[in-house]
Parts: sequence; structure tokens; C-alpha cells
Amino acid sequence: KYREIMGDKPYLVLELDTHTSDAGLDTRVEAFLDVAANFSSNGSASAGSGSTGFDSLQKQPSPHTGSEAKEEKGPGGPAATGSLLSVFDPNVKILVPSMGHITAKGIVASLRHSGIKAESAPPPGPEELNLGKGSASCRECLPYLLTAGSLKRYVRDRKSDDERLLYLMPEADGPCRFGQYGQALEGVVERDHLGEVGIFSPSSNNSYSGLPGSFNKRGLLSFAITDGLTDIRAGVLTLAEDPDQATQVLDYVEDSILESLASDEEAKVFQVLGDAMSELSTVERKSSLEEVTKVLLTGEIYVRREAFSSYDLVERLAREGILVKTSPVLEWVFYIDHIVLSGLLKKASLRERVAVGLRNIYSRRMTGKVQRVLETSNFYQDHPIDIRYLIKKGRELIDPKLTGEAILTVSSTLSELGDDVHGVISVSPFGCMPGRIAESIISQRLEEDKPLFSRQRSGFWKKHRGILPLPFLALETDGNPLSQMIETKLDSFVMSAHRLKQELMEKGS
Repeated sequence: KYREIMGDKPYLVLELDTHTSDAGLDTRVEAFLDVAANFSSNGSASAGSGSTGFDSLQKQPSPHTGSEAKEEKGPGGPAATGSLLSVFDPNVKILVPSMGHITAKGIVASLRHSGIKAESAPPPGPEELNLGKGSASCRECLPYLLTAGSLKRYVRDRKSDDERLLYLMPEADGPCRFGQYGQALEGVVERDHLGEVGIFSPSSNNSYSGLPGSFNKRGLLSFAITDGLTDIRAGVLTLAEDPDQATQVLDYVEDSILESLASDEEAKVFQVLGDAMSELSTVERKSSLEEVTKVLLTGEIYVRREAFSSYDLVERLAREGILVKTSPVLEWVFYIDHIVLSGLLKKASLRERVAVGLRNIYSRRMTGKVQRVLETSNFYQDHPIDIRYLIKKGRELIDPKLTGEAILTVSSTLSELGDDVHGVISVSPFGCMPGRIAESIISQRLEEDKPLFSRQRSGFWKKHRGILPLPFLALETDGNPLSQMIETKLDSFVMSAHRLKQELMEKGS
């Protein structure tokens, strides 16, 4: 945004760290002063002055960030009418960026159930990464590059130019660049002439309101189901006698569940879900949930769920006989509800608090009901989400006023490691501040604070403190393959997780 404001005026950006030499900084500053002096005297920037190259851009229609899309034609089209289109208009489509194998598909099914035309972008890969880098400085974090690239690829490849597109890109406060994604994507739409594309950015400040009320309950139901199906897929890859055949069965039942989410009433959805789990329960397994080593995959919500971003860790570890549990999306939803109800960011109105409170009660009851059905598949283990517990314990190490995923990563790691799982991997984008805050705290306090966070084994951990290794691995991802050093650390982590599993079994805990 700053570069756009500056236009062709010279500017200087300095990135400082302990490796930066004074001589290099002096040279940059002196060069900038020369360019600025030339600009001041000549009225224009000379070559190499730092001009952004955006001064010749054509003005495009401003994206609309509400639940309506503005009907405006781009260059070469009819004159703009300035009228507004409802999200229920057949010419309006909401595009949902991929976030894992099935999460976005569940959101799309919920939108369709509400009568909204919607589609999910394909899972991103190297092409989306390169497209995103083409509209960025390449210093942005990976989720932004991938979601920007996904939008550009969709617009490039779409079959109809008549649709009015809304790209769903939520935002949140806290020490994270995620809050700037929506504004940055508006710049991509304008600079790359993507046409009639708006960025729809519901905010965590009001618990992501803004979509039609009919979406709320179905959206929460879809999160509960797709969170569970994500863990079931990991279970199938790890436990099934024939993972390829079992995955085909899972693909089939997932399609039936998504279709039901898009078209059926809630009672019928649960019936379809139960039938699907019954079919999965017939799949032959080579081991049980109780026998296998388990690892929690946590960290930044996007990269931990997107296979390309997380180095395909779920499949990698499944081949090592490790079942990966991924921190659920609903954990973040419940956390946002907690922020609104506790007034951590702003004091919500009584009406807002009542609405969020009622929704929270419904979602908790519904989540428990969904998880009980999922357990009948024999590939899923109940994963209760107790946000109050996580915040109560986490506040010993992080002030809750520092909102964001750091406190969730720290608290869930210390709560589950050794109790419910035998290792934790925290994955975050390269340079992610919440990720680095969590990593620094966990690495320093893991052994000492484990008894404080344990629900059931505080006495056990006090007794055995320092005896058992507690495997924790923090990874940062930028879209490049794992380095040899990280591969070695991952191999060591796998061995440590198996060892902890064995030692806990021998100690009868």
C-alpha cells in the first residue's frame, strides 16, 4: 500500500538485523539522498530511484467488502450502473481459498445450503506460489502468496467472465500480518486488472459476522465435520491395512457428506454422516488407535492444514507409523468467541454477546454430537476443545491480551504432549511472529511447565520430570522443500516420539 501511495516518488526501505553492516546502510542512505535531491530539482525520479512502477496503472473498480457485490464493468464494458447485487444473485460467486483437503469444501457446501453460489479454489502448489510472488515483494508470508496466487489462477482459468466474484479472506487482530491480507489483495485486484473481483473480509472483532444468518449454524456444523474428517484421513493413512483402497472409500463417503451439507436438513446430515462412518468401520485395519504413536500438528491455522505448506507431514509421518492429529479450525472459532465474550479486544454490545454466547452453546453441543458419530468409524478419537482451560493455563506464560494463535499453540502443546500425543510439531510461515513467540516459550519451558498444564498426569510428570524426553519440533515454511538439516531433525523427532510412546506404556501411564 505504501508503494502505491508513493507512486513514482523515491523512497527507501531498510531491513535491519544483527548481520547488517554499517557501511552497507551508509551507502544505501547516501544513494537515496542523491536520488531524492535529483527528484526535488527535476520533479521526477531518475532511473533506479526506487520508483514502484505502479504510476501507469489504470483505475479499476473498487472491491466491495460487504455481503453485496457492486455491479461495475471494467475497461471495454458497458458503463457502470453503480447498482448493488445481493450475494444471492446468480451472477455473484464467493470463491473460498483452499485450506486443507476438505475444510474449504465444507464452507462451500454451507454457502450453497444458504442459496449462495460458491466454489473452492484447488489446493495450491508451486504454480500458485509463483503467481502470488508475481504480485508481491516475495517477503510476504506463505499463506498470503498462496491465496493471492489461487485468486489469480482462478480468474485466469475461469470459464465465464460475467460473474461477479467475492474472494473470502477473513481477517484478525494481533501480532500477525493476516489482518492486512484483505487490503493487500485489493491491491492485487487493482494492479493485475482482475476485473470485477471484491475481497470479502469478515473480522474476528465481531466473531466473523457478515454472512447471512442461515450460514451460521451450517458453517459451524461443517467445521465440526471437516475437522473430524481431516483426522480420519490421517487415521486411514496410518491404520488401514490397504491405505489406497481405504482412501478411495473415504473419498466416496466425503462426497456424500458434502452433498448432504449442501442440500439436507441437519437431521438428515447426521443420518448420512452415521451411514458414512458405518461404511468406514468395515475397512480392515492393521493396528488400532490405542496402539499407534500420535503426534499433534499445530501452529498457524492455514499452513498446518494445507498439505503443500506443511510439507505433506500427515502422509510423511503416516509412512512412519505415526498418526497425526491436526489442531481443529473450531479451536480458533471458539477462541474468537471467547475474545468477544470476554471483551479482550473491544467491549461488545449486549446483543452481540448474547448472539455469540448462544452460537457458542449450540456449536459446543453440536460438536460433541458430531464427534460421537465420527468415533464409530474406528479411525477417529474424540478431540474435546476446552478454550477456557487453554487460556487459563496459557496465561501463566502469555498475556491473553496478546491475542492470536501463540497462546493456543503454547497451551495445546503443553496440555497434550505426553497426555494425548507423543510429540508436537508446530508449523508456521517463515518469519511468523506468533509462531516464533510460541516456539521460544515452548522450547524454554517445556520440561519445567508440563506438570502445570497436564489435565490427568500432573503428579506423574512431577515425579518423572527430566526423565522422559518430550518431543517438540518447530518448523517454518516458505514453500521450498525441507532442507537436509530439517529432514534430519524430523527423523530424530520421529524416533523420539516412538520412544516416548514406548516408555509411557512401560511405566503404565
